[in-house]
Amino acid sequence: MPAPVKTIHVKPGSELDQLLEDAADTLIELEQSGVRYRLIRVTPPIEPEIPSREGSVRDSILNIIGIGASEEEMDVGRHKREYLAEAFESTHET
Repeated sequence: MPAPVKTIHVKPGSELDQLLEDAADTLIELEQSGVRYRLIRVTPPIEPEIPSREGSVRDSILNIIGIGASEEEMDVGRHKREYLAEAFESTHET
Protein backbone atom coordinates (compact mmCIF):
# COMPACT_ATOMS: atom_id res chain seq x y z
CA MET A 1 0.00 0.00 0.00
CA PRO A 2 1.43 3.43 -0.91
CA ALA A 3 2.30 5.80 1.91
CA PRO A 4 -0.26 8.53 2.56
CA VAL A 5 0.45 11.90 0.95
CA LYS A 6 1.51 14.68 3.29
CA THR A 7 0.58 18.18 2.11
CA ILE A 8 2.78 21.10 3.12
CA HIS A 9 1.36 24.56 2.46
CA VAL A 10 3.88 27.04 1.01
CA LYS A 11 3.75 30.74 1.85
CA PRO A 12 3.23 32.87 -1.30
CA GLY A 13 6.31 34.90 -2.21
CA SER A 14 8.72 32.64 -0.31
CA GLU A 15 11.88 31.11 -1.80
CA LEU A 16 10.14 27.73 -1.95
CA ASP A 17 7.19 29.33 -3.73
CA GLN A 18 9.54 30.57 -6.47
CA LEU A 19 11.11 27.11 -6.75
CA LEU A 20 7.65 25.61 -7.23
CA GLU A 21 6.85 28.16 -9.93
CA ASP A 22 10.03 27.08 -11.74
CA ALA A 23 9.00 23.42 -11.37
CA ALA A 24 5.93 24.15 -13.47
CA ASP A 25 8.17 24.65 -16.54
CA THR A 26 11.20 22.44 -15.96
CA LEU A 27 12.31 19.29 -14.13
CA ILE A 28 13.87 20.04 -10.76
CA GLU A 29 15.81 17.65 -8.56
CA LEU A 30 16.61 18.40 -4.94
CA GLU A 31 19.66 16.85 -3.28
CA GLN A 32 20.18 16.25 0.42
CA SER A 33 23.25 14.37 1.67
CA GLY A 34 23.60 12.54 -1.64
CA VAL A 35 19.92 11.57 -1.83
CA ARG A 36 18.08 13.05 -4.80
CA TYR A 37 14.38 13.91 -4.96
CA ARG A 38 12.50 14.87 -8.09
CA LEU A 39 10.07 17.76 -7.78
CA ILE A 40 7.09 17.51 -10.11
CA ARG A 41 3.86 19.47 -10.39
CA VAL A 42 0.71 17.46 -9.80
CA THR A 43 -2.29 18.63 -11.78
CA PRO A 44 -5.65 18.23 -10.08
CA PRO A 45 -8.03 15.73 -11.67
CA ILE A 46 -10.70 17.22 -13.90
CA GLU A 47 -14.16 16.42 -12.64
CA PRO A 48 -16.56 15.38 -15.38
CA GLU A 49 -19.28 17.88 -16.09
CA ILE A 50 -22.71 16.46 -15.39
CA PRO A 51 -25.27 17.80 -17.83
CA SER A 52 -28.21 19.46 -16.18
CA ARG A 53 -31.64 18.10 -16.91
CA GLU A 54 -35.01 19.68 -16.68
CA GLY A 55 -36.73 17.15 -14.48
CA SER A 56 -35.53 13.68 -13.69
CA VAL A 57 -36.44 10.09 -14.46
CA ARG A 58 -38.50 10.10 -11.26
CA ASP A 59 -40.39 13.20 -12.44
CA SER A 60 -41.11 11.57 -15.82
CA ILE A 61 -42.42 8.41 -14.18
CA LEU A 62 -44.54 10.41 -11.75
CA ASN A 63 -45.89 12.39 -14.70
CA ILE A 64 -46.99 9.17 -16.40
CA ILE A 65 -48.52 7.88 -13.16
CA GLY A 66 -50.25 11.23 -12.68
CA ILE A 67 -51.84 10.92 -16.10
CA GLY A 68 -53.41 7.62 -15.07
CA ALA A 69 -54.57 9.08 -11.75
CA SER A 70 -55.99 12.21 -13.36
CA GLU A 71 -59.72 12.76 -13.16
CA GLU A 72 -59.68 14.20 -16.66
CA GLU A 73 -60.72 11.85 -19.40
CA MET A 74 -57.71 10.91 -21.54
CA ASP A 75 -56.95 8.19 -23.99
CA VAL A 76 -53.67 6.97 -22.51
CA GLY A 77 -53.44 4.07 -24.96
CA ARG A 78 -53.48 6.44 -27.91
CA HIS A 79 -50.74 8.67 -26.43
CA LYS A 80 -48.72 5.92 -24.74
CA ARG A 81 -45.84 6.12 -27.21
CA GLU A 82 -45.61 9.91 -26.78
CA TYR A 83 -45.47 9.58 -22.99
CA LEU A 84 -42.81 6.88 -23.15
CA ALA A 85 -40.76 8.85 -25.70
CA GLU A 86 -40.91 11.92 -23.44
CA ALA A 87 -39.75 9.89 -20.45
CA PHE A 88 -36.95 8.31 -22.51
CA GLU A 89 -35.78 11.68 -23.90
CA SER A 90 -35.56 13.23 -20.44
CA THR A 91 -33.10 10.51 -19.42
CA HIS A 92 -30.91 10.87 -22.53
CA GLU A 93 -30.67 14.65 -22.99
CA THR A 94 -27.20 16.17 -23.22
